[in-house]
Amino acid sequence: MRKIGITGPDEDLAQLERLIADALELRVGATLAELFTQEQLDEFEALMDDDDTEEERLALLKHIYPEYPKVVEQEKIRLQEAIERSSDKAAYIRQLA
Repeated sequence: MRKIGITGPDEDLAQLERLIADALELRVGATLAELFTQEQLDEFEALMDDDDTEEERLALLKHIYPEYPKVVEQEKIRLQEAIERSSDKAAYIRQLA
């Protein structure tokens, strides 16, 4: 956070980081939903219903859609650029929720 010019108490910065992580997860999910075939979407939905660990889910997701890491990186860059362009970065992040 401090790297992009946001300062404040550690707990506030941690909250903003959680909001960013949540927003990134939603963006990646929306992008994947657009890119997936119906079969891949069905596999993905079944994956989310399982009791697998996060690591197992990521491995299966990479199997279903090998470009997954690239999608995550692209969305991360887009989100970071949007935050950096904002005049009030903290407010922009809060409105992501």
